[in-house]
Amino acid sequence: MFIIPAKIIKLIEGPCRSYLWSGVVYVTKKALVAWKRVCCPKSAGGMVLINMQLWNKAAVAKLCWDLANNEDKLWIKWIHTYYIKGWMIRKVMSAKHIIDQVQLMQGKKGSMIRQIYLCMIGELERPDWKCLMFNNAARPKAYFTMWIMLNKKLATVDMLAKWGVDVNKTCILCNNAEETIEHPIIQCQFARKLWERLFTWIHQHSVVLMTWGHFIQWCIQQGKGKTKSAQIFKTILAEGVYGLWIERNNIIFVKKSKMEENVAKEIAYVTIARAPASNKNVVNEFKF
Repeated sequence: MFIIPAKIIKLIEGPCRSYLWSGVVYVTKKALVAWKRVCCPKSAGGMVLINMQLWNKAAVAKLCWDLANNEDKLWIKWIHTYYIKGWMIRKVMSAKHIIDQVQLMQGKKGSMIRQIYLCMIGELERPDWKCLMFNNAARPKAYFTMWIMLNKKLATVDMLAKWGVDVNKTCILCNNAEETIEHPIIQCQFARKLWERLFTWIHQHSVVLMTWGHFIQWCIQQGKGKTKSAQIFKTILAEGVYGLWIERNNIIFVKKSKMEENVAKEIAYVTIARAPASNKNVVNEFKF
């Protein structure tokens, strides 16, 4: 166990980042969200992937703690006798500056490495929409798309234009306005009709004619808590965002389109299928 050089960690994380954003191990486009953000805890608006550099340091700090505090164990005695002056052990002992943080955690349950790791991450800003990420039964691809949307990083044409890509800026769903991050989600007529159908299906009627800020705040209010209605709402929201984004992409790249009623029905079917057993009776009572 030793501190992995930063260059090696970059070589490992590079293909991971590329696969996350492109589905391949070589870089094909810009990452929509910074890797540091992706590795944040869910409560801080991240996707809970491991920050390898911090995890490596936490593991080394744990080993340092064992070397300093468990000298009665046979393997510790062996290391002290034969290897304590070696290069690898010196690298381990270089992590002793983290020991003070470790000492505060002795009484806590769970993996000490994980506790050290979370302590090294520190206190992070918690976005208001974090509640939409917990207890969400949506498909992973829908959940991930909603997360990108909440970070306002969907690759809409206004963002592509900022990257220097020459694209038609008209919304392909309605052909009535320029496509921005907000437009295909709530401002487009297609999106408005879709949300009206979906939220009417689950007996929510307060989404019409909202601004982006009001829409997000309204979603947060509906998704708070652990009630069945909140869990169903979060699934509907994630699947709805994904349904809109896929419909938009299908029109652009496949030249095929659907009526918003058909898209809404597909989302309703997925919501029913993905609902946990405790919520099945609730969603089955909804009439589309």
